[in-house]
Amino acid sequence: MAKKIITESAVEQLQFVFSEIAQTAKALKRLSLEMCEINEPSMIEQMPVIIEALSEKIGWAADLGSKKLGSILIQEGDAEAWMMPPAYHDLAEKMEVSHV
Repeated sequence: MAKKIITESAVEQLQFVFSEIAQTAKALKRLSLEMCEINEPSMIEQMPVIIEALSEKIGWAADLGSKKLGSILIQEGDAEAWMMPPAYHDLAEKMEVSHV
């Protein structure tokens, strides 16, 4: 079996990627604990949006790290795939079909 070679610059980039994943996960954990104590309606309404954004960032960063390692186990792909809403992707698909 052939060994995969990872460049030193890719290793250094991965350190940032994994640090970003850890920091964002820590923020999400802290947020989940604070949710139990928050009684402010406007903040409660914003929680799903905040949780979604943080989750997307974690997923995207994990896919980025996997891609840099040469893995084929990518969940969604790039930032566009992770962070744009379904309507955005539906429109992109319609545009591709109309050009065929």
